[in-house]
Amino acid sequence: MKLDKKKICLFKLKKYTSISGNLISINALKQNQFPFDIKRVFFVKAKKNAVRGNHAHRKCSQLLICLSGKLEIEIINSNLVSKKYNLDEQDNNAIFLPIMHWVKIKFKNNHTLLGVLCNYKYDKKKEYINNFQKFKNLK
Repeated sequence: MKLDKKKICLFKLKKYTSISGNLISINALKQNQFPFDIKRVFFVKAKKNAVRGNHAHRKCSQLLICLSGKLEIEIINSNLVSKKYNLDEQDNNAIFLPIMHWVKIKFKNNHTLLGVLCNYKYDKKKEYINNFQKFKNLK
């Protein structure tokens, strides 16, 4: 299945399990399925019930992976349709988040770690839309 660069997609990453632990590899995605070249990687850890994100990106698509714990991710598209996704370290799912989608990420416990792969550099001034009203007006 080839991912559409304009649509949210939830998919399972391959997990390798041994006696010593687990390994999840992004290389498990076939080259023609992965929607972008990785330009930036970052990790987010927050306290239980903290909400992160609360913004949209003009140029950056992202792959969100719950590395530890549990996340509730609300994504609002440019037509203002909202959908919630739950990511858990046990399910090995990742969410592809295209440009121009508002995202709110709620951390469900204190040990949650989110990994994010991006196809665009960090550019706080030109890239981020931090005001929801402005996001609504851009559609």
